[in-house]
Amino acid sequence: MMAWVAFLGGLKTPSRGVVFQPPIIRELRVWRKCLCTGRVAADGRCRVWATHSRMAGMKSGNHKNSSTARGAAAQRRKPSARPGKADERRASKGRGAKGGAPAKNELATFDGTKPNRKGGNRSMDARFGKNNLGKPGKPGKPGKPGGPSDARRPNKPNKSNKSGKASKSGKPTKFAKAAPVRRDGGLRAGCARGGVAPGAFFCPIDSKCGGCEWLAVPYAEQLKRKQHEVEGLFDGLLDSETAVRPILGMDDPRYYRNKVVSPYVGIWDKKARQMRVLCGMYERGTHRVIDSDECLLENREAKCIILTIRDLMRRFRIEPYDEDTDEGFLRHVQVRVGHTSGEIMVTVVTREDQFPGAKGFVRALREKHPSITTVVQNVNTRQTNVILGDKERTLFGPGFILDELCGLSFRISSKSFYQVNSTQTEVLYRRAIEMAKLAGTEVLMDAYCGTGTIGLVAARGVDGNPGAARVIGVEERPDAVADARNNARHNGIKRAEFVAADAGEYMHRMADEGAPLDVLMMDPPRAGSTPEFLKAACELAPKRIVYISCNPQTQARDAAFLAERGWRIVEMQPVDMFPHTSHAENIILLERR
Repeated sequence: MMAWVAFLGGLKTPSRGVVFQPPIIRELRVWRKCLCTGRVAADGRCRVWATHSRMAGMKSGNHKNSSTARGAAAQRRKPSARPGKADERRASKGRGAKGGAPAKNELATFDGTKPNRKGGNRSMDARFGKNNLGKPGKPGKPGKPGGPSDARRPNKPNKSNKSGKASKSGKPTKFAKAAPVRRDGGLRAGCARGGVAPGAFFCPIDSKCGGCEWLAVPYAEQLKRKQHEVEGLFDGLLDSETAVRPILGMDDPRYYRNKVVSPYVGIWDKKARQMRVLCGMYERGTHRVIDSDECLLENREAKCIILTIRDLMRRFRIEPYDEDTDEGFLRHVQVRVGHTSGEIMVTVVTREDQFPGAKGFVRALREKHPSITTVVQNVNTRQTNVILGDKERTLFGPGFILDELCGLSFRISSKSFYQVNSTQTEVLYRRAIEMAKLAGTEVLMDAYCGTGTIGLVAARGVDGNPGAARVIGVEERPDAVADARNNARHNGIKRAEFVAADAGEYMHRMADEGAPLDVLMMDPPRAGSTPEFLKAACELAPKRIVYISCNPQTQARDAAFLAERGWRIVEMQPVDMFPHTSHAENIILLERR
């Protein structure tokens, strides 16, 4: 019995304590200490046990006076070349400044607070360096920043929120995984386990908001996937003579959304004992708001305006709207930015018509952002998830902005349909008009014309080429037709006319009257066209149909309907309008066999 006690616990005396302890007990006790303190290296070795082993070796035998021991002791006593040098050496080895904890700027976190109180929060450009696009950094080696040791190290757990879910106090979620950063602040590409691949980007909330499902996929790979998927949808509709063009992507697929919309939600912060306002995106499939200060897709100036309004709400005692109780004042804010003109329109969506302190609010907002050219109040009194209401009044400026597209100027209001990616919209429209093969004598119909953007560009022509001799725009919504007519007058285009009617019925009337039509350009909604519209198009029998679609699946369905009635696809051109998402635009040119 005494032998087992001695083996497991060691022999003890009242004066000297443990005089003998088996090696296995020493190792188990050291590992217990490692598990309690979390000091385990990335390669699985225990840092405390390694230190314990080295110290045991120095203290045993004559190693205490050996030259190696003296050199190690001298190295430990040697002062640093300058203050903070030891911390830098520890950080370069993948350890923090003290006690093995992560260095202050070693991990990129997204907790809604400033990770570095002295330096402030890094900007999105610094966090997502340009080196990630086209010129990715090299993968780090084990034990160095960017290597496996950094990639495997989790964030320091939040004591009040260890589960990773939104805390009751209203603090944003601290995520368990964070991407390692370079010393210049940019994300390191090519990291192992939890890092980002070369050419990809990182956002700590992309798995929740659902705005950019493919953010972790390198952009070149995204384009390949979209090309493959679009071609697969048209399998059986393309013949050997069909010209399938490679997809047209962006040079810099960031910050391309010129329209930013954000809800405002109030929560009670128990720690601060005050109301706290969240703004950002809705979580995928829910109405829960994910608080965010930055976004890789949204225009940066527009995002800053969203955050400024959040900060001004307390000053002007503006209460956020609660959709459950139908109480509060501020529901949403929509910011639209002119891609070429730089004009900015801010639309404040309120629950009530009366806006106390509106002049002071607008004045304070413009002091922070002088680039704002107009502010509009939109009143939505309905208990619905529809963002905009019917009533509007202008608080500052003309109530609209102007922007240029393909050499034309367009008037954009709060409700106007305008493509959110202006850069790719020009690419899309130019290719569509090139595929129409206009010679200056054609009659062209712009079905589903909206505010008349593509029809007016077709009337003017692109790159010095002639446009259509006559353009007929057909749209069901009268407000969009009014904007289209204003845009035609503003640009001095007299060859374009716009009609508020159903496009299918209008084409039936044209066919009954024997009116000629050379080119039909159609850009229907995501649901695609209708059998009635497609039958009317076949009855009118234009020479060419240029079909633009934001949903290639419904486009392929409609193309199959036309193929059964004697049409074939001559050319196909995919365009990446929404980088980092699974969506793609596609243009097909159809002619009669």
